[in-house]
Amino acid sequence: FLLEDHPDNMNMEQMMTQEQMMDLNMQITMDMYTRMQSHCFDKCVLNYKEGELSSGERICAERCVTKFTATAKKINTKMQAGV
Repeated sequence: FLLEDHPDNMNMEQMMTQEQMMDLNMQITMDMYTRMQSHCFDKCVLNYKEGELSSGERICAERCVTKFTATAKKINTKMQAGV
């Protein structure tokens, strides 16, 4: 009888795998958010001296975030489908 074949060990391995997947998903999400924030800021914020975004900067940032998020969703959907 091998310890590896014990049902409790199999459940423990599955739980670790699920936990690792959750950690990986969190890392991917945080990486995407950081890249989106950096990309959209660099693209849209032109004047650092103002305390608030101009209307043009705000619109640019909103569009950038929307496009970035939509693209990430499409990629995620295709990856889950195995395409």
